[in-house]
Amino acid sequence: MTVDPVVDVDGRLAGAIHYLSDITRIKEAVKETDLEIRRLGLLNRLGTLLLREPDLDAVLKEAVRDVCQTVGLSRCAVRIFGDPERTAEFCKPDFPPASPDFSVYRNFAERGWNPAGEKIVVNDVRRYTLRGDRREEAERFRVGAFLGIPIHSRQEHIGILLLCRERPHVWTGSEIATAEAVAREIAIAAHHSKVFQSQRELSDRLVSLLNNLPGVVYRGLRDWSIVFIGADVRRMTGYRPEELLSGSMSWRSLIHPDDLDRVKQVFREAVRERRRVLRVEYRALHKDGSIRWVADRRQLVYDEDGNFAYVDGLLLDVTDRKEAEEQHRESERRFQAIADTASDAMVSSDSAGRIVFFNQSAEKMFGYRNSEMEGRSLVQLMPERYRSAHERGMARVLESGVTRILGSTVELHGLRRDGTEFPIELSLASWKTGENVFFTGIVRDITARKKAAEELRIAYDKLQSLVEASPVPVVALTNDGIVTMWNPAAERVFGWAGEEALGRLLPIIPEEKQEEFQKLRERVIRENGFSGVEVCRQRKDGTLVDIRLSTAPMRDAQGNAVGMVGIFEDVTESRRMEKALRDSEEQLRQSQKIEAIGRLAGGVAHDFNNLLTAIRGYSDLLLHRLDAGSPLRRDVEEIQKAGERATSLTRQLLAFSRKQVLQPKVLDLNAIVANMNGMLRRLIGEDIDLVTALRPGLWSVKVDPGQIEQVIMNIVVNARDAMPKGGKLTVETSNTDLGDMYVQRHAIVKAGPYVMLAISDTGEGMSEAVKSRLFEPFFTTKEKGKGTGLGLSTVYGIVKQSGGYIWVYSEPGKGSTFKVYFPRVRGAADSKKEREKDPLPSGRESVLVVEDEEVVRSLVRDILKESGYTVLTASDGDEALKIGREHKGPIHLIVTDVVMPKMGGRQAAESLAPHLPGVKVLYMSGYTDDAIVHHGVLDPGIPFLQKPFTPESLLRKIREVLDNSSAE
Repeated sequence: MTVDPVVDVDGRLAGAIHYLSDITRIKEAVKETDLEIRRLGLLNRLGTLLLREPDLDAVLKEAVRDVCQTVGLSRCAVRIFGDPERTAEFCKPDFPPASPDFSVYRNFAERGWNPAGEKIVVNDVRRYTLRGDRREEAERFRVGAFLGIPIHSRQEHIGILLLCRERPHVWTGSEIATAEAVAREIAIAAHHSKVFQSQRELSDRLVSLLNNLPGVVYRGLRDWSIVFIGADVRRMTGYRPEELLSGSMSWRSLIHPDDLDRVKQVFREAVRERRRVLRVEYRALHKDGSIRWVADRRQLVYDEDGNFAYVDGLLLDVTDRKEAEEQHRESERRFQAIADTASDAMVSSDSAGRIVFFNQSAEKMFGYRNSEMEGRSLVQLMPERYRSAHERGMARVLESGVTRILGSTVELHGLRRDGTEFPIELSLASWKTGENVFFTGIVRDITARKKAAEELRIAYDKLQSLVEASPVPVVALTNDGIVTMWNPAAERVFGWAGEEALGRLLPIIPEEKQEEFQKLRERVIRENGFSGVEVCRQRKDGTLVDIRLSTAPMRDAQGNAVGMVGIFEDVTESRRMEKALRDSEEQLRQSQKIEAIGRLAGGVAHDFNNLLTAIRGYSDLLLHRLDAGSPLRRDVEEIQKAGERATSLTRQLLAFSRKQVLQPKVLDLNAIVANMNGMLRRLIGEDIDLVTALRPGLWSVKVDPGQIEQVIMNIVVNARDAMPKGGKLTVETSNTDLGDMYVQRHAIVKAGPYVMLAISDTGEGMSEAVKSRLFEPFFTTKEKGKGTGLGLSTVYGIVKQSGGYIWVYSEPGKGSTFKVYFPRVRGAADSKKEREKDPLPSGRESVLVVEDEEVVRSLVRDILKESGYTVLTASDGDEALKIGREHKGPIHLIVTDVVMPKMGGRQAAESLAPHLPGVKVLYMSGYTDDAIVHHGVLDPGIPFLQKPFTPESLLRKIREVLDNSSAE
């Protein structure tokens, strides 16, 4: 509106003229212009913000604030989809915020955002039907109108810009355009942020990769300044990357002063030659004052004009490698020094056998100079006879990598330059360098050693001869008591052969003397030996022997005691004689009686058995010829019984003198005990309970079945007599291994598997005095006339002659246990049963009987003639030879005594064999003889008949020999 005044002539105000104009459009235009100016300012600020700020959250926060203030809104918010989702909101100070629950804006419009991301324009919220919570939200958040603008980036809907007014409002095109322009700027900011984030992640990965390389990556300029360097530089130099990048520390100042000029010179030459790559190693000074070796690998970069621009490099810490190289060089220097001073020759060759090293001792030993031998063949140092084997060995090594002498020492011969051979000792080792294999031999000239060894051998042989010829035992032991020397005299005195004693604990120490023996060993070291000490030791058969002992320690080159040597003088006999002089007259007579019986038993048995053969033989013939009702029959039967008792006595004499002939078989002791069960029960009576405990799967033993039955019988009878009021008798068997611990307690025992037979009673038991004499012949605790004292001595003789051992465990009032051990044998037990007796056999063959006792010769002749045989007789071997050679007809069998004057039975039979083809031999004897037995056991395959024998046993044995095609 414009007002012009109207005045009168006097100049006074008389009225006014009003001009009214409609300026609505002008105002709107001005408003639009102002909004456009503010919109342009807003977009300018946002553009500037995008250039300086890569943080999308900061951009969004500032954008909603500027939009709210520029457009005059009550509230403005933005939401960017994704992971993570980003939101920002700005409100006038007195307005409550609506985020982060952006769904409230959708509730105001009562519609959802469609996938196309179209804008939403709501001028008046009241025109929409809002119910319940939505109406309350609209009133609480004071929303009258709002505008929703989608945010697109590269055709992708990535978010939404939300503008709100408190009252209903018609959104103008300029306001909508401003909001859309802001949405585009935000889209640009989101894209830039995403690109920046990707670049930053890529950069972080690249930096992490560079920092984790096994070295330091760097970029350096012409002036030695650093524009990039990896984090590992701190470990390498002690300086942080920032110190080098800031220029406070120059890389040139880190190079060792002694290496700097060389590094600069190498670098200048590389630039002058326009080289692309430079490799140089130098020492770097660490911040802590230490020195590190660095390998600098540089890529030289030039500009378009060919001028050096900068260098990209990789620094590697090679300190460990340099130290290893220096150690290797030092090792080589030490090796060279050792090799040059070594007294042994050292020769190395490659896999082709070419010499690569030849030390000074090798020069002296073989007569060649090192310069002459390098590259020449190794076979030049060995005699011709070794060369082909050497070449084969090298070929085998190259093929398989294995050599027979690698890591061991062998003795060979070397060849000197002058052609002479000499003995050497060679130790060989191999080593590899890359793919190449080398061998080093240590060669020792053992000429002097061989000569000394020969002299030592001669001296040892002399000493050994003296020891072997010594009439007294000489025994050497280690500090642990292991036998290292055991001369023949020791074998004779103690009974153990050298192979039984050597390498084992000294076997002659009785169990109760072990403590004494230990003290004597200590005394040898303490007193440097002693002499004349008398001790008691044990023989292999368990008997004790008195010894006068003289000892001395054995020492090594350093004077340390490594063992002892002892000289043992057997004084048993002299001590026994002294004891005999001290004994009473009765003891002397008893001793003489036992000794006499022991010496005479074998010889007496022979003659006695001849007589018993005649007595029993003729009594059997008489009984055979007499009628059952003859009044003479009873007298002859008494003669026969007396002969049987005498035979039993003779066998007992032979048993304890160990001169009976054993005919062992592989047996099962369980079967022996089981077969004797009934007889034993009758023998012990009803008041003694017999219990057997026989182990299943019992091992086999090789024994004479009749003798073992005698052992069981005699022990059972002894047990029965010890239980006059009844008791319990137990017979048991088991398998057992007697190990080293057992052998140490029972030195006469050989370690190994055994079968044990144990017989225990609950009787009166025995004192130590009785046990000590238990196996002596004629020793008995029974009343006179109640026992001969031969029962247990017979047991002892049978067990020992069978290769076994027997021990007795007993205490007064606690019964007794006899344990017998027989060596185990391989193979199954002989299960053949004896056939029932057939009628007495007869024959028509010719038999030559050779017997020096006329009564026995006549008996055998009569028995054989009565049975149909043709009989020739001879009184000795000479006569038998004459008859055998002169007899015109065949002789099928020779029956001969073993021991005869002039010529023994075996010699006579062997002499006749060429003249009597196919003739068979049956030996007979009253005791053993080395002609047909060894230690009482028959040679395999030799037929034998023990005297005294009956006519029946003679006839059956003769028939057995004649019918056996394998008998000789």
